[in-house]
Amino acid sequence: MFFVGQKTYLPKFGDKTRLLLSLFQCLSGASCSTKNPPNDYAITHEQNKHKNAYETKNFTRSLSPCSNAFVRTGLRCNSCFGEWTPSSTGFVGYMQNFLREPYGPWSKDIVKIVIKKGVRRIGSSAFRGCTKVKEVVFEDKDSPIKFSYDVFYRCESLESFTFPEKTDGISTGMFEQCIKLKTVNLYPGIPYIPQRFFKECSSFGPEFVVPETCTSIGLSAFELCSSLKKVVINDACKEIDVHGFRACYDLADITIGKSVAKFGEGAFWNTAYFSQRDIVVRDMAAFVQAEFRTSDVAGYWPTSSPTCYYSKIYIGDKNHPVTHIDIPEGATIIRSSHALYNIPEVKSITLPSTMKTLNGQALLSSEKTWDFIECWATTPPDVEDSGFVTTATYNRSTLYVPIGSVSAYKNHTNWGRFKNIVGKNRYEDVEDVTDNDTKVYASNGQIIVVGTKAGTMVDVYSIDGKHVYTGEETAIDAPTRGIYIVRVAGKTTKLAVN
Repeated sequence: MFFVGQKTYLPKFGDKTRLLLSLFQCLSGASCSTKNPPNDYAITHEQNKHKNAYETKNFTRSLSPCSNAFVRTGLRCNSCFGEWTPSSTGFVGYMQNFLREPYGPWSKDIVKIVIKKGVRRIGSSAFRGCTKVKEVVFEDKDSPIKFSYDVFYRCESLESFTFPEKTDGISTGMFEQCIKLKTVNLYPGIPYIPQRFFKECSSFGPEFVVPETCTSIGLSAFELCSSLKKVVINDACKEIDVHGFRACYDLADITIGKSVAKFGEGAFWNTAYFSQRDIVVRDMAAFVQAEFRTSDVAGYWPTSSPTCYYSKIYIGDKNHPVTHIDIPEGATIIRSSHALYNIPEVKSITLPSTMKTLNGQALLSSEKTWDFIECWATTPPDVEDSGFVTTATYNRSTLYVPIGSVSAYKNHTNWGRFKNIVGKNRYEDVEDVTDNDTKVYASNGQIIVVGTKAGTMVDVYSIDGKHVYTGEETAIDAPTRGIYIVRVAGKTTKLAVN
């Protein structure tokens, strides 16, 4: 048992006398405390009440903030760990150099940690390598507490953890190599998931929903979380850093929020062994305009695209599998190579009139050709290189463009490689949306959708292709009177709103 901040403590003897008394007590088998069972470790700070109880040079140094607080304290005995109080800092310091220098024989016997009132910060690596710890309890519910990096690194027996509601900050690698950790209850308002936060937590999962307050997922944050099967990335998250979900071998259900603008190198490398993944994209325009970083190392290609290889892609939710990708108006660029790489069930794609740039290999699909590609930009978008599609696509697929732009596309260095370029009116083949019980009509300046299932996405465009609305509403206010294109339930209709 090791308690910090109890009422029982050694008196103010000199350094040598104190250490001798402590050694004698331990060797004699006397208990330093009879109140607490072994393997229970509590930490507290009592407002300098016992400031001089252990005022030795060694203790002063070991109790300084974030520096070897429990290294070589010499308080271990056969029957107890003794009782003592930090002198003034209110910090729990860290145990460093774990791999090179064991930091106390008692550390591996701790099974329960009780963080008592007054502690405001848990220092770096404080409980690193405490392999038997199963439970962490916070007694103070009202005071903020901050965690430094690697606090519970390799606590191999820890299965669950609940943060205090008033957590004041978290840092890198907090649960790295906690191989039995299954669940963590995060605190309200958590701003991000730090790097290596859950790395090698092989039991973590099977599902994780990124909190709505998180704006980023750090480097290797979930790397090697091999039990993770489903992840939902919220609409506020803007970045998934390098190797964010690398080697999450069972991760087969991924939802990408509306705001992700950057996927780090290998963010989804080795997930579900590249097969049978369900990718839900909440905003296709945002998705294709995001930056997918790829490796610069020759012969190593950990693509960041979640869709890479044999994925099924959905828009909005899993009720809407996609065979045709329709990039909404307003999107100006497909930013990264392999953005839509090898999605076997997707046969065609529509590029909006606002599209200006397609970066290299943006539409590359090595194992199939597109049935057709529609590009409604009157001026051919810039293409980074001739490899943005395969040679087979150039030879076999039809490229549809605005009627008045056929010559411009045929004379373009890359677009002109298509053997079959056809000009057409964008809405000449609009279908009636009525399908079974689904119906779309106009009434009192609104577009009304009837008979759809809950969660069905509705897309509305003006007749000139400008995006008006995307969502689940069934009564949509039209901005003005006029002709609108409504897409719902896999079909499209042209509708007059008076």
